[in-house]
Amino acid sequence: MKKSLIVFIFVVFAIGFSFAQEAEIASADTENAENKIALEYAEYLFEDGFVKGNNAKKIAGLSPFLTPAQRENLYEENEKSGVAPFLLNLLLGFGIGSFSQGDTTIGYLQLWGDIVGYGLMVPGMIITQKAAEDLETSPAGTTLVTLGSLITLGVAIPAYIRAWTFTAHTNKKMRQALQVDENGKAVSASEKKNSLSVSFAPIIQPISDEYGLMARISF
Repeated sequence: MKKSLIVFIFVVFAIGFSFAQEAEIASADTENAENKIALEYAEYLFEDGFVKGNNAKKIAGLSPFLTPAQRENLYEENEKSGVAPFLLNLLLGFGIGSFSQGDTTIGYLQLWGDIVGYGLMVPGMIITQKAAEDLETSPAGTTLVTLGSLITLGVAIPAYIRAWTFTAHTNKKMRQALQVDENGKAVSASEKKNSLSVSFAPIIQPISDEYGLMARISF
């Protein structure tokens, strides 16, 4: 009787241990699948444009499903620099640098400002040059050149400054979305103020036209 009871207990324990292992494996597989989907979707959103639409908010929702190393790599790969936009706005103008970094507001400001400004300067210079050839002065030509120069300068200054401030703001917002510090290092759970967090992330696969929702509770 005692032997039968011992065998029965052993069998029950073995079955329970087996179920626990299977549940642990299934849980690990689910987490790996969620992580893979979240990483692929986050990479797609960065390619689409971090500042475009609600992409920044979507990436913030995906962040809890990514590993610290993945968040650090995403920030390192997508961190912005203000050098290229500044040089493009300085050398080419017409808001090209601002458009390249997604800052359409200043992009359109410099674009239309340069169109109007050069639209006044070019005829003004032609009039002034023709008057000089005739040994005459042309107040109208001088006025057009002066006015056009002031307009182009007026839109150029904020475009130059904004190339740097927009970059800094974008990088700060990116760090917040990916939960990394100013050095690009992932912020650990112990550094967060709240010990309990519930995360939801909608998943959209534009190629296969599939939709879903991931949820995670972390302590």
